[in-house]
Amino acid sequence: MSCDKKLQIQLCGTANIGSKGQIVIPKQAREVLWLQPGDSVSIVIKDNNAICIIPNESIENLLKYIQEDENMELITTQ
Repeated sequence: MSCDKKLQIQLCGTANIGSKGQIVIPKQAREVLWLQPGDSVSIVIKDNNAICIIPNESIENLLKYIQEDENMELITTQ
């Protein structure tokens, strides 16, 4: 199986976790994702060591990403 698309990874700053478990998304990341105060995002964990923050408006991109990776399984927790 060949890949005709490369996965783009961009480091957009760092964040600290506060005492209440809150993370402030760095300005550069908010700009790239077009996030505004009050927007809703989904938090995705891959292989127990990678995290993605995805605007809920882009959830269809998440589903496509999962479908393209034959070794990936979607597990939902609530």
